[in-house]
Formats: sequence, C-alpha cells, structure tokens
Amino acid sequence: MKTLGIHHVSVNTDSPQATIDFYTQILGLRLVKQTVIYNQPELLHLYFGDYYGSPGSIISFISGKQYVPNTNNSISTISFRVPENALDFWEERLTYCGIANQRIMRFSEESLSFNIT
Repeated sequence: MKTLGIHHVSVNTDSPQATIDFYTQILGLRLVKQTVIYNQPELLHLYFGDYYGSPGSIISFISGKQYVPNTNNSISTISFRVPENALDFWEERLTYCGIANQRIMRFSEESLSFNIT
C-alpha cells in the first residue's frame, strides 16, 4: 500500500477562540469550516486551511472539556511546509507576535520550532 498524501490532521484543543485567533491571525490560515462532532454535538470541530480548503492544507481541531485525549504516546509536533526561503519571514513574524522560536534541523532540513501551549 502506498500513501499518496494526507487529507487533514485533527488535534484537540480546550480553547477554541485562542485556536481560531492563532491559526487565522498569526499563521494566516482560513477558517474553512466550523461544525460539531455528529455523535457529540457539544464538541466543536474547526477546520483551517488554505483559501480553497484544499486536501493536504487542512488541520482541524476538536474542542470540549468532555473530550480528554490519551496524552501518553501521542503526537506532540505538527509541521507545516513553507515555500523555500520563507523561514526568515516566519521567524520574524513569530518573534513580532511574541512567540519564542528557534531554528532547528529536522529530517535534514532547516525548520522553525515553537510552542503554542
């Protein structure tokens, strides 16, 4: 079996407004869709992506204090691809927005690392 790509990644959040603010105002993504989980309508489901909501550009967040994920052995890092030579722009933007960041090597490529807990 060959994986051709990823449609979207889903993440948990306990602060939907802070999530909306960060992904739209700082990262510049579009809030593509806001819905609820069909079998748990008290849980918000937010989708962010490029202007068109193209598969592969989507990251979604499920919010609600009732949903407590297993934090053991879970994914703790998400990577976004940016155009070549864009790291300087993102480093300056994150710093300007008060988000500490650092350049690191990841999979033999220079990357920016930052936390938004």
